Amino acid sequence: MKKFEKGFLLLDKKWLLDNQFFRSLSHAEFRIMVYILSSPLTIKHHDARFPGQELFIRLYQENKLLIANVSQNKISDVCRVHRGTVQSALEKFDQFGSLITVSAKDDGVLNNFYIIGFEARLDGEDQKLYFVDSIPLTQGRPMPENIKDYIAKEFMDGGVIYNRKAKETQRTMLEILFGVREQLYKHDLMI
Repeated sequence: MKKFEKGFLLLDKKWLLDNQFFRSLSHAEFRIMVYILSSPLTIKHHDARFPGQELFIRLYQENKLLIANVSQNKISDVCRVHRGTVQSALEKFDQFGSLITVSAKDDGVLNNFYIIGFEARLDGEDQKLYFVDSIPLTQGRPMPENIKDYIAKEFMDGGVIYNRKAKETQRTMLEILFGVREQLYKHDLMI
């Protein structure tokens, strides 16, 4: 049995080669993006050892959002890059829509975190849908600004945000971003 060093990650290279967004990243940006994608908080139950997690539990359980809550210092340490590189990479990712940077107060503390995708029930099973895998990003285009702005402004609202319909197209965010329909939740809210 072969042992791998901690932090070793196996990736399907075809997936990377087909994704224009990933192909546009520098080596350091790529490491940062992979680290963030490997850090979603899928907390299902309160754990007393980790204070301030109520917000993330709610966002995951009720809104089906995949959230990464990692500091720039932690990213810098883990990815072995300068903090300025982390900051510029996060700005690039936010601009492109591969993650959405938001700030929220939880227990009186201001916390920056990143929305990196959704968890949806497709074909009878829960699947993680990351923004980096969305149709626009894989084609090298940014996430539509109206979708990105809506998620950034409405992420705290109860309910599954990705099944709300865009006014212009009458299609859900899930359809616009990933080309799929999710059947479990029915919302008629408009973006």
